[in-house]
Amino acid sequence: MNTAISHSHTHADWRASESARAAALADIDAHIDNLKACVHWLIDNGVAIISADLRRGRFKPRITVVASPLLHILFKDDASGAGQHWDICMGRMVYDWVAVRYGCEIRWESLQ
Repeated sequence: MNTAISHSHTHADWRASESARAAALADIDAHIDNLKACVHWLIDNGVAIISADLRRGRFKPRITVVASPLLHILFKDDASGAGQHWDICMGRMVYDWVAVRYGCEIRWESLQ
């Protein structure tokens, strides 16, 4: 019986599994650190936060904020239109905006 080969194969599998787990934890830690830094930066600049989303599989954490003219000042070179949609409750067109800070997507809606 050749136990050295099966033992080695099992050890290699374990190492690969542990390596993948460590990489996933490092990725989650980085996303949490970025989200925390961005939330602090937004609050320090007087921006009201609606929600923060850190779902796994999303490329960047997403923070939804209350629309304000201040946002276009803070993100004067970075904000871009992300589209528009019809808001049934208001009966008007709403414009979607997105900017990136600290590796996070910051999103808001505004009326034109």
